[in-house]
Amino acid sequence: MGIVLLFSVYVVYQQTMISRMRNQIADQIHSLAKVEERTNEVYKLAALDQLTGLYNRRSGEQRLADEIIRAERYGRPLTLLLIDLDGLKQINDGWGHAAGDLVLKNFQSGC
Repeated sequence: MGIVLLFSVYVVYQQTMISRMRNQIADQIHSLAKVEERTNEVYKLAALDQLTGLYNRRSGEQRLADEIIRAERYGRPLTLLLIDLDGLKQINDGWGHAAGDLVLKNFQSGC
């Protein structure tokens, strides 16, 4: 009888320990999800233009360098398309940057 009681106490103890470990693992998974979310937010702030959501200049230059290397490695041509909005500087100077931002947003949504 004592052995059965001792075994029962041991099983309850093991179940308690398993439950604690399960909770700790769930907490760690939740923490990792938060870290991943924050990492994505930091990446967006560092690499993307907040107004347009497009790559900023630094990211674009890095991406271009990577694509040039890839094109050279595989012996493939590389095409680059640049778009210049005529008169944007005059809009910024004459109407302010908020107006220029609006032009950029409208141009982007029209593409």
